[in-house]
Amino acid sequence: MGRTMRFDRSPLFRKTISPWYDTEMLCYVVLVLMVLVMIFGVCGLWVVQNEPEYHSHGWVPASLLLMSLYVIVSISVRLGRRFPRRDAPYL
Repeated sequence: MGRTMRFDRSPLFRKTISPWYDTEMLCYVVLVLMVLVMIFGVCGLWVVQNEPEYHSHGWVPASLLLMSLYVIVSISVRLGRRFPRRDAPYL
């Protein structure tokens, strides 16, 4: 017979669809929410230090603070990789 054109399963003109949870707007919303959780954790640590009966529960606001800081750093790194420096020279 003749030569047939092979079906290309990954054409170059298709854009990669980013998942809804990785959109830029949602990343900024999560950053704002994590800053609020971080402030809540700092207030909790302040209460734990000033109230002697709550000293044994200091791990709760400390863990909130640490986990929110981890999420803030993680999303900031993700956004930083997505948008490289604008003053970087292009080769």
